[in-house]
Amino acid sequence: MEPVLAKSADRFLAIMRRWPAELSLSEHLAADTQANPLSPPDIQDEISAMRISTLSLSEPALRTSYLMVHDDMEKGLIPVLAPRLKLDDGDLTVKLCAAAVTGAFRVIDEEVSVAVIVHKQNVTQAEGLALMDRAITEATNGRLGGPVVP
Repeated sequence: MEPVLAKSADRFLAIMRRWPAELSLSEHLAADTQANPLSPPDIQDEISAMRISTLSLSEPALRTSYLMVHDDMEKGLIPVLAPRLKLDDGDLTVKLCAAAVTGAFRVIDEEVSVAVIVHKQNVTQAEGLALMDRAITEATNGRLGGPVVP
């Protein structure tokens, strides 16, 4: 189960690594989705990850694995976010933003997973990414989300 969750987290980290300085997060997410569409196996992996996410809300053993994957994501975000914030990797603001982005990702992941898996709602990838953009911008008090000013 952890490898399935890690694939989803790694996919998000890859998207964040490709985020060019001149684009806002919403612009990048839209462009990246077009340039890197999910394959059928990727979609199946995401559905499996959503099932695990939903189950992790009530199963402590699954929750531990789920949170460990997010801890790894947080660590992986630090070298991605530091240049955008124009700070060193070890700066407290970078670490706080990495934690905030990871928390935002986790909350949106859980909300979308419950909507899709439990309530059988149709949530498009674009809708999920729009929620992610909003959550990251709000969680970082606007420090992340916009383009980087040279």
